[in-house]
Amino acid sequence: MNRLILVALLTLTGGVVAAATPAETRARTADIRAAAAAILNECKTLGGGDWVAWHQQLEDFRVGLRPTVESGMARVAPFKASPTTVQSPLLRVDTAPPMFELPSYAMYPLYMHTADPTSWARNLPAAKAMVAVSQWLKAKGIDLIVVPAPRMIEVYADKIGNGVPANGVASPQLRRLLLSLMESDVEVVDLLPGFLQSRATSAETLYLSADGHWSDRAQQIASGEIAHRLARYDVVKAAMKLPARFTSEASHVSFQGALAEMLTPPQRAEVRAALDATPVTKVTTAAGAPFEEPATSPVVVIGDSFTHYFQLLVAKGSGIDALLSKAINLGVSNVSAAGGTVEPIRDFVRRPELLRGRRVVVWILNNSLLADPADSWQLPPLR
Repeated sequence: MNRLILVALLTLTGGVVAAATPAETRARTADIRAAAAAILNECKTLGGGDWVAWHQQLEDFRVGLRPTVESGMARVAPFKASPTTVQSPLLRVDTAPPMFELPSYAMYPLYMHTADPTSWARNLPAAKAMVAVSQWLKAKGIDLIVVPAPRMIEVYADKIGNGVPANGVASPQLRRLLLSLMESDVEVVDLLPGFLQSRATSAETLYLSADGHWSDRAQQIASGEIAHRLARYDVVKAAMKLPARFTSEASHVSFQGALAEMLTPPQRAEVRAALDATPVTKVTTAAGAPFEEPATSPVVVIGDSFTHYFQLLVAKGSGIDALLSKAINLGVSNVSAAGGTVEPIRDFVRRPELLRGRRVVVWILNNSLLADPADSWQLPPLR
């Protein structure tokens, strides 16, 4: 029997997936090198090849952003108590339609307490945790792909603060963090360039209007980037040779968003049409049922609410897992926790069966978590 078809049959029946092939290993190395070279070239182009100098270029942006963010954070509780007398604490992104975000999620570009982005990136608790997890999984024959999701403050920085060119990079230190991970053999899917390109060429926004989570459009971009990496695996190649298991349909749903209750009447009026017709891609099986994550799959998505928000709250059969599954013709599993950093890793340690039959772990989490303190990134003993 053809090896790829055999792999596909094992996958669909919950069988054990073969270990990495030399071709898969070479392709993984090439993908990491290409992504690292792109960031190095970015630093050369925008920062003259000097990470410290590039970071200093954004000092005016950070200085101006801090009071805006801090004053907004200080107004959250008073606004909830008296929304008619207190100014809205939400940050406004002046797109069409506008988007609104909690100020706390725009604070993370300010969390660098050294002038050297390289030193900061290498010593960041999140980076150390990801390197340890990557090595732990590799010892089990499982690859890790980290997918940090930029928030509004990075993608629309020039529409929130001053000192960043349109479609410019707001946080060189976060670019250095991704490079540092790749230098430590952690594979990273860098979404920022694709998001900035989409913003420049499409009017469709990349986040929900009254909710800080990424939009259907952003998840389409992310799923495409991740699927491109997964295409190197025999198990995915085999799945792609089989008849299509999923179909998709562009649709709209009414979804008010987590921040709807914090909008003032004028703000609500500005986004009412967008909330009533939120774009969504619904994925269904060949039998016509909404997509649901299978318990067993060689590919498992882990992370925070960015991985499951659409599926659970916006529309059944939508979201990053559904889009990714359709892209690779293979249902992906999910182990996630809202607002979580290493909670999925704790789940793996507590329940080793969750890693049985896995070939790839795709770790998606929003960038604001990367600056969380060390106790948020404290790993359990990895055995």
